[in-house]
Amino acid sequence: MEPDRYICPNCLSNEISKHNIVEHIDRVYSVLYEKGFNDIQRDHITIELVSKARMRELYQEIDAAGLHSGYSNIWNEQGRTGFNQKIYVLDHLHYIEFEAILAHELIHGWQLQQNIDDYNRQSTESDESSKARTEGFAQLGSYIIYKRRFEEAKILYESPKNSIEKDTARIIMRLCRFHLKIAKESNDPMYGVAFNKILEHKRKVGWLEIIREARMDELKKYV
Repeated sequence: MEPDRYICPNCLSNEISKHNIVEHIDRVYSVLYEKGFNDIQRDHITIELVSKARMRELYQEIDAAGLHSGYSNIWNEQGRTGFNQKIYVLDHLHYIEFEAILAHELIHGWQLQQNIDDYNRQSTESDESSKARTEGFAQLGSYIIYKRRFEEAKILYESPKNSIEKDTARIIMRLCRFHLKIAKESNDPMYGVAFNKILEHKRKVGWLEIIREARMDELKKYV
C-alpha cells in the first residue's frame, strides 16, 4: 500500500482484487441493466484498478476514487458511432465501494454513448449547471448499488444461518447506510443537491422515465 493509505482488517478481507474483480463487474452491469441502462455498450469500456498515485496522475483531484475517460468516433461509412472508453477505479477498495464507484463511472460511459449534451458539454447553460446535472445523474449508479446491497444484507440479517452471517450482514448494512446518509445530507452542488433532486424526481416517475428524460436532455427542467 502507498504511504498515505491503510485498510482495516475487515475491509482487507473484503477488498477488490484481480482475482474477484470480474464477478463484481458482472454484478454491476447486471444491476444497471435491470434498472433500465441495458443499452450500455460494454465491449467499448475497459476497466482498470489503479493506485492512488496513478489516479492523481490521471485526474488532478486529491481524493478521486474513480475516473471515466473516453471519446466517440465515427468508424464506418454509414456514420455509426464507436467508442473508446476507459474506467479507472482506486485499488484495494471494499468490494461494495468498488461496485458503487464503478456504477457511477459506467453511467458516465452511458452518457457518452448516448451523446447526451450535458456529458459532452454542448449545453447552452453554464458549465457548472451542466456538470452538476451530469454528476448528479451518474450518482444514481452509486445509490443503486448501496440500496441493493443494503436490502440484501437486511434479508440476511433477519434470517441468518449462523452468527457469522448475521455479523457480516450488520457490517454491510452499516456501510451502505453510511454512504446513503452522506449522499442524502450532502450540500455538494453535484453529488448532493443535484443528485437528490434527480432522485426525488425518479421516485415520482420511475427508473425507465428518468432514464428516458436523461437521454432526451430533459433533466434541465428540474436540475
